Amino acid sequence: MFDFERLLVPGCIDLPQCRCGKEMQITRTQRLSEKSDTHIRVYTCTACHHEMRLTVWGADSADTAA
Repeated sequence: MFDFERLLVPGCIDLPQCRCGKEMQITRTQRLSEKSDTHIRVYTCTACHHEMRLTVWGADSADTAA
């Protein structure tokens, strides 16, 4: 599970391995809210076409304002 923990950090550029063993490529990113840096990263394997969606939770701007 350690490999996926790195992917959950905003700004991470590491690529996950697919279940077939090949490296997956990021195909798109979808932002969930304009007021947060939470987004969904969509990875696709070019070998077997498996798709993985990973939600990266960002800090809410209301929580970080002091």
